[in-house]
Amino acid sequence: MSPTLAILSVHSHGDRSFLDDRELALVSGELREAGIDNDLVVAVIEQDVLGLVDALRGYDVIVYERVWSVELLAELRSRLPDKIFVSCEGEHRIEDPPADYVCRGDLAAALTALAMKLRGTGELLPGTRVREGEGWRGVPGMPPAPRPRPFRPNLNPRIVSPLPALRTFAVHGNSGCPYQADARESPLYAGVQLPAGMGRGCAFCTTGNRYEGKPTKETLDSVLEQIRVLVPHIEHLVLKDQNPFGYLEQLMSACAAEGIPPFSLLLETRADWFLRARERLERALEIAQRAGYRIAPYLVGIENFSQPELDRMNKGTTVDDNFAFLELLWELAERHPALDLSLSAFGFVLWTPWTTPEDLRRNLEGIVRSRLGELRGHLLRSRARLYPDTALYYLAQRDGLLCESWEQASDDPSARYGYFPGTPWRFQHPETARLWRKCLEASEGRDEVQVLESVLSGTAVQEASGATVEVRLAPGCELDCPLCDSPASSLAELSKGGRTAVLRIGTASPSVIAEAVRAARAAGFAEIVVASHALFGEAELAALRELGVDRLRAMLLSHVPRIHDALAKRQDALVSSLVCLRAAEALGFGLELEVPLLLPKLQRLVPLLTLATRAVERVESLRVFVPETERARPIARALPDVAAELPELLRRCRALGIRTPIVPADGIPMCALPAELCDVFRFDPRRDVRVGPGRTRPCDDCAVARHCIGVRAGERRLGAFRTTPFAEAPSRKWTEEERRAASLAELVVLRPTVNCNQDCRFCSA
Repeated sequence: MSPTLAILSVHSHGDRSFLDDRELALVSGELREAGIDNDLVVAVIEQDVLGLVDALRGYDVIVYERVWSVELLAELRSRLPDKIFVSCEGEHRIEDPPADYVCRGDLAAALTALAMKLRGTGELLPGTRVREGEGWRGVPGMPPAPRPRPFRPNLNPRIVSPLPALRTFAVHGNSGCPYQADARESPLYAGVQLPAGMGRGCAFCTTGNRYEGKPTKETLDSVLEQIRVLVPHIEHLVLKDQNPFGYLEQLMSACAAEGIPPFSLLLETRADWFLRARERLERALEIAQRAGYRIAPYLVGIENFSQPELDRMNKGTTVDDNFAFLELLWELAERHPALDLSLSAFGFVLWTPWTTPEDLRRNLEGIVRSRLGELRGHLLRSRARLYPDTALYYLAQRDGLLCESWEQASDDPSARYGYFPGTPWRFQHPETARLWRKCLEASEGRDEVQVLESVLSGTAVQEASGATVEVRLAPGCELDCPLCDSPASSLAELSKGGRTAVLRIGTASPSVIAEAVRAARAAGFAEIVVASHALFGEAELAALRELGVDRLRAMLLSHVPRIHDALAKRQDALVSSLVCLRAAEALGFGLELEVPLLLPKLQRLVPLLTLATRAVERVESLRVFVPETERARPIARALPDVAAELPELLRRCRALGIRTPIVPADGIPMCALPAELCDVFRFDPRRDVRVGPGRTRPCDDCAVARHCIGVRAGERRLGAFRTTPFAEAPSRKWTEEERRAASLAELVVLRPTVNCNQDCRFCSA
């Protein structure tokens, strides 16, 4: 019987990933052509692997190539002891992988031979390794080199968990990078012993070591053929060619002439080459606009705004090049609608082993001047990854900056983004190490420029109380949905201070909104959220961003456009809100959703979440609530329906990394959820929850009665919702933010005596 193979494409987080595993899709497609049953299994693993384990139970052989954690593989293997595991050697090699076989060289050929061997009708290819006990036996001979094949990728992967809205696939032009400067020729690398075959190109990259340039016509034909295959299935294509400008204009013309449907072409290139190709690019943009195509500067290496750091990276560019490139982008975006800046993910490395405080100051100035923060996020966490096939690794080795392990797990940039494990390193300057720790601790949910300014100036980063203060700036709403009937609040509410200020703008004028934002900042709020139906135009969004608004919260009523629009009493309201959210995300806003729990015939919760996460790359939090306004009560979801559907929504959010806090005012009793999900409830443990109008007190014999909102009187009276008292309060799992805060806490214990007459286990006195 022929074995079935699962070819794993795993990702560490639900945010956009730069790792599309194109080669695995090609291998999967070729194996299917050869009659070998297999699936490309794509999974996001953020909290646990149980969903992936369940998905893999139906396969005989588990194949993997790119991973960021050997521990993850070991856990999969321990949970699936009857499966055969195969490690494929790609760009990096795992010395002793948790596997039964290791395939090398031409992976499609090696896996085909392995499948035949397991079927009992063939032999393993040379170079394949077989586990024997605690060691390995290699099949004699060199593994076969990869050979050109027809482009037939598997474009229908099995998706275990929801993926980001942006799905990309790589199109290959010329492989490697034509930037060939050798680090050995730089005075900064004097005394560095670089192995043969390494050191060309940027010092943190390997593509300069293996450039293969083809004639322009051959490259153009190849790229066009790949686009023909992909565009019916995938909208966003990443062109893997560091300098594609020699044929970009002809490519757009050829696609338009063939009538290829609209798609976005994402470019990977260098800032200096982009500048030199301006005229060619503008001609390509004009053709793209007429044909309905988009061209997006995607992975363009800015890397740094300090020249000493750029020189260590062997970039061959200057800080002035970076500024000129970014200024050109903003200029072109004004004149060419086909230039899409919303997909940019520019390379930037703020922290290297040699970074000095002065480097950080130069970068702060550069980020502000260039508006780089509007084009990519997580600038303060961008830390160099060092591998033993890059020149930067050997420079750090020369300077004694490589380590056995990271000081803290959060220092490892590889695990954070799902890359192959890099080599741990330390900072050369202790002051830089201190600044890194300060930035890492303070950057979550805060304006990165403000954090870096505060850290460099020695000013304490504003510590918020943790409270959320909500203010309604005007009565009524920009729509006429039945969910809002509260009067306006006073801005004096903001004087309490807190962590997050939520401004419900309603029909408030721009001047009132601006006044509220300034008042919130003056009160020390770390985050400012504007809550509305998200019907802003681009100019209004830009104005909010300029004011300093951090997040946008949008209310979504239904996954069905006609129902949402009918409730909102506005045509195309749902589509307009989703378009607004996508535009807001492109401007750097964090995104939150607000979903009133309505009758199931009006709204299904999981499809509503899926709709939103397909429209944007990342939703940061979601609030659900039972509407209590008089107009909304007839369409509010009954608690049996809440209990039936809400748990699955919360599990999906958990898998996607979306926060879902539920507070008493949201009107959901704790027994509406299973105990393992009760950690979403937030309340002040020192105070009893006040039961609102129309609700009965919670069950007297319930362990969480003090902190539960209770059940609506009508539902309890009619027995529509059967309450289940908790015998004991469910234990709550700490969030990552709470774990981090606890690990940083410093306690000063004052002892009146050296010894104590008590015998507490937690004390040594």
